[in-house]
Amino acid sequence: MNKDHNDLYRVRFQSKDDKQPLEVVVKSVGSSEFLGLLSLEGFVFSDQTKQVILPTEDEARKRFSKINRLHIPYHNILFIEEFEQDEPDLKNLPFIKEVDNQVSDE
Repeated sequence: MNKDHNDLYRVRFQSKDDKQPLEVVVKSVGSSEFLGLLSLEGFVFSDQTKQVILPTEDEARKRFSKINRLHIPYHNILFIEEFEQDEPDLKNLPFIKEVDNQVSDE
Protein backbone atom coordinates (compact mmCIF):
# COMPACT_ATOMS: atom_id res chain seq x y z
CA MET A 1 0.00 0.00 0.00
CA ASN A 2 1.21 3.48 -0.76
CA LYS A 3 1.49 5.80 2.19
CA ASP A 4 2.71 9.21 3.17
CA HIS A 5 5.57 9.71 5.57
CA ASN A 6 3.39 10.40 8.63
CA ASP A 7 0.60 7.92 7.89
CA LEU A 8 -0.05 5.09 10.32
CA TYR A 9 -2.51 2.22 10.24
CA ARG A 10 -4.76 1.06 13.06
CA VAL A 11 -5.54 -2.60 12.48
CA ARG A 12 -8.10 -4.54 14.48
CA PHE A 13 -8.13 -8.30 14.11
CA GLN A 14 -9.20 -11.39 15.95
CA SER A 15 -7.81 -14.88 15.90
CA LYS A 16 -9.78 -17.93 16.93
CA ASP A 17 -7.76 -18.22 20.17
CA ASP A 18 -8.44 -14.63 21.28
CA LYS A 19 -11.57 -13.82 23.27
CA GLN A 20 -11.33 -10.10 22.44
CA PRO A 21 -10.17 -8.46 19.20
CA LEU A 22 -6.64 -7.06 19.23
CA GLU A 23 -5.74 -3.62 17.92
CA VAL A 24 -2.28 -2.52 16.82
CA VAL A 25 -0.84 0.58 15.18
CA VAL A 26 1.73 -0.07 12.46
CA LYS A 27 3.70 1.91 9.91
CA SER A 28 3.17 -0.52 7.05
CA VAL A 29 0.35 -2.80 5.85
CA GLY A 30 0.69 -4.89 2.73
CA SER A 31 0.22 -8.22 1.03
CA SER A 32 2.35 -10.94 2.52
CA GLU A 33 4.54 -13.21 0.44
CA PHE A 34 2.49 -16.00 2.05
CA LEU A 35 -0.73 -16.60 0.11
CA GLY A 36 -3.87 -15.31 1.83
CA LEU A 37 -2.05 -13.37 4.53
CA LEU A 38 -1.68 -9.66 5.26
CA SER A 39 1.68 -8.32 6.48
CA LEU A 40 1.95 -5.79 9.33
CA GLU A 41 5.29 -4.06 10.02
CA GLY A 42 6.69 -1.25 12.14
CA PHE A 43 4.64 -1.56 15.31
CA VAL A 44 4.06 1.77 17.07
CA PHE A 45 3.33 1.95 20.79
CA SER A 46 2.45 4.99 22.87
CA ASP A 47 4.81 6.47 25.41
CA GLN A 48 5.03 4.09 28.37
CA THR A 49 5.69 6.96 30.79
CA LYS A 50 2.14 8.26 30.53
CA GLN A 51 -0.05 7.76 33.56
CA VAL A 52 -3.07 6.28 31.78
CA ILE A 53 -2.39 2.95 30.10
CA LEU A 54 -5.21 1.35 28.15
CA PRO A 55 -5.53 -2.40 28.82
CA THR A 56 -5.82 -3.25 25.10
CA GLU A 57 -2.73 -1.20 24.28
CA ASP A 58 -0.79 -2.79 27.12
CA GLU A 59 -1.79 -6.26 25.87
CA ALA A 60 -0.64 -5.42 22.33
CA ARG A 61 2.67 -4.03 23.64
CA LYS A 62 3.36 -7.19 25.63
CA ARG A 63 2.46 -9.46 22.73
CA PHE A 64 3.99 -7.62 19.74
CA SER A 65 6.83 -5.41 21.03
CA LYS A 66 9.54 -7.80 19.79
CA ILE A 67 7.82 -8.76 16.52
CA ASN A 68 9.39 -7.51 13.27
CA ARG A 69 6.56 -8.54 10.97
CA LEU A 70 3.19 -10.15 11.61
CA HIS A 71 1.35 -12.18 8.97
CA ILE A 72 -2.42 -12.41 9.54
CA PRO A 73 -5.07 -14.21 7.47
CA TYR A 74 -7.27 -11.73 5.59
CA HIS A 75 -10.43 -13.18 7.13
CA ASN A 76 -9.18 -12.29 10.65
CA ILE A 77 -9.06 -8.55 9.85
CA LEU A 78 -11.99 -6.59 11.27
CA PHE A 79 -10.87 -3.19 9.98
CA ILE A 80 -7.89 -1.09 8.92
CA GLU A 81 -7.87 2.67 9.54
CA GLU A 82 -5.29 4.89 7.90
CA PHE A 83 -4.52 8.09 9.78
CA GLU A 84 -1.90 10.79 9.90
CA GLN A 85 0.34 10.90 12.92
CA ASP A 86 0.05 14.36 14.39
CA GLU A 87 2.28 15.95 16.94
CA PRO A 88 0.11 17.52 19.63
CA ASP A 89 -0.26 21.27 19.28
CA LEU A 90 0.19 22.35 22.89
CA LYS A 91 -0.76 25.97 22.15
CA ASN A 92 -4.35 24.95 21.29
CA LEU A 93 -5.04 22.92 24.42
CA PRO A 94 -7.74 24.68 26.47
CA PHE A 95 -6.11 24.11 29.85
CA ILE A 96 -2.68 25.52 28.93
CA LYS A 97 -2.20 29.27 28.84
CA GLU A 98 0.82 31.08 27.56
CA VAL A 99 3.05 32.52 30.26
CA ASP A 100 4.77 35.85 29.68
CA ASN A 101 8.44 35.53 30.66
CA GLN A 102 8.98 39.27 30.94
CA VAL A 103 9.56 40.70 34.42
CA SER A 104 7.36 43.67 35.20
CA ASP A 105 8.92 46.85 36.59
CA GLU A 106 6.84 47.53 39.68
